[in-house]
Amino acid sequence: MQVANIMTRDPLTIAPDATLDEAIGRMDEHQIRHLPVVEDGSVVGVVSDRDLLERTGWLPARVRDIYQGPVESRGACVRDVMLAPIECATPDAPLGPLLESARSRQLECVPVVDGDRLVGIVTEKDVLGAFAERCRDAKTEPGAGEDPRVDDIMAKDVHVLEVGATLARAREEMARAGAHHLPVIQGGRLVGIVSDRDLRRAAGRGRGEDYVIEEVMTRAVVGAPRDMRLSEAILRMLAGRFSSLPVVEGSQIVGILTFSDALQPCLAALEPAQ
Repeated sequence: MQVANIMTRDPLTIAPDATLDEAIGRMDEHQIRHLPVVEDGSVVGVVSDRDLLERTGWLPARVRDIYQGPVESRGACVRDVMLAPIECATPDAPLGPLLESARSRQLECVPVVDGDRLVGIVTEKDVLGAFAERCRDAKTEPGAGEDPRVDDIMAKDVHVLEVGATLARAREEMARAGAHHLPVIQGGRLVGIVSDRDLRRAAGRGRGEDYVIEEVMTRAVVGAPRDMRLSEAILRMLAGRFSSLPVVEGSQIVGILTFSDALQPCLAALEPAQ
């Protein structure tokens, strides 16, 4: 499968000298998490919501002034936080190797160029969305091998945090687990989930390392039963703009499904269809 089959075409962009508030506003308005940064017609970098969360706490400059000071808060621009230089892909590049390479470099998106012109952007979300759409359009029967159960894909060795854990503890556990999401439990029951985005937002809002995760975690947790089909779970994640779903039996967590977990099964199912 080539990149052109799956990429989001004509993506929104931003200039390197744009303010951080402009980048936040554009992402909020269009519900996106990545913006290619374009200068003089060429891609010079990518800015993500993670970059902005850690710098701004996703707060407007007038509020950031309170804890950062006007010079630091209002003086920064996209160029200061973007990832650069960035490796781009061509529309005819094979999709699988490209995404594997991007993951190894911890990249969440890859701009797609034709010559010097930006023509698209490709993310894991594009692959997962294409898989879910194909399953839905084909009315895949329950039990079909090409749409596995969540139980067959999820990570079963789940690292969790107690509700009273600190931000420092959460960072340590994420690093140890190599994870971006950790379920939060209380008395053995699932009560929330904390992500690296939550931790970056907390840092951007001046929260100290001894701050308790209960104050920053997502409480309204959307989960999935272990017998749910992968395509249904993906649609649930995309609709809620989640990157992970705890897998539960009652109130007990038995696994977790992430975009990364789902990528290879989705690619494998899509390849024969091209």
